[in-house]
Amino acid sequence: MSSRADTAPSTDIAAMLGPRAGEADGRPGPVVEGGRPKATPTSWPREVYEAGGGRKTALSFVVLLLLPFAASIAPMLYMRLTRQLWLGTVGLGVLGLALGIIMTLLIIQLAAALRLRIVLGERAVSLRLPVARGATPLLRFKSYEVPYDEILAVETRREVYGGKVAPVLMRATRIVTRSGDKIVLGHYNEHDPDVSLPYDKIAHKIAERAEIKVADFGTVRRAAHQKLLGLVGDSERMPESEIEELNRGHARFMRGLILVLCALVAFGILSDVFLAKGG
Repeated sequence: MSSRADTAPSTDIAAMLGPRAGEADGRPGPVVEGGRPKATPTSWPREVYEAGGGRKTALSFVVLLLLPFAASIAPMLYMRLTRQLWLGTVGLGVLGLALGIIMTLLIIQLAAALRLRIVLGERAVSLRLPVARGATPLLRFKSYEVPYDEILAVETRREVYGGKVAPVLMRATRIVTRSGDKIVLGHYNEHDPDVSLPYDKIAHKIAERAEIKVADFGTVRRAAHQKLLGLVGDSERMPESEIEELNRGHARFMRGLILVLCALVAFGILSDVFLAKGG
């Protein structure tokens, strides 16, 4: 009897307080640790970055259009050389070399458009990136699955190739994991970024999800042949004053080149005029 009387008030108090937070709709309340609600992880939306359908279609069409011409040049050269037909053979060889270079670059870009893919998931980033280092990807690709809590740093830097004649500025972004792996996301031109693969935006979103900041390592000078061949070389840091001097030197070179071309055009016109008068 006394037992029922002791338990009744507690039951009435529980009824007066009502259901616990989160149980009104049938869901369990928050897990409590040390008297405080346990923080739930941020739910990030899934975002996919890859080449668009227009780029894939256009590259496939151009490759299929040029492939028969590129494949026919080798048999034509073989026939001419075996029959000792030298007239026009050199020109055909130069054309074949140029077309071969163009086809190689187109096939590389087509493979990148079809396979390169970056997926920002809720807990990890999924990557399918070219194995070769450099601004021009090759045909081998590798897949990665990197949880955000395993990302130690997201780094970016500007890389300068060439000299005053033809300087090229590219910005590189990469991920550094806690295990020491360095995964290059990609390279892009700051003045002409890729809309489908905005590496700068992707790097900042990965850093935001990993709860770190993007580290900018400034500007370094790189050798183009090392980058294209995937070789590891020393990177020389460049101050902003040197970059400005490089731009000024390139502007002077371009002005001189324009003057030389204008002088050649003027010389050709005057030569035709004097030859016409003499005739």
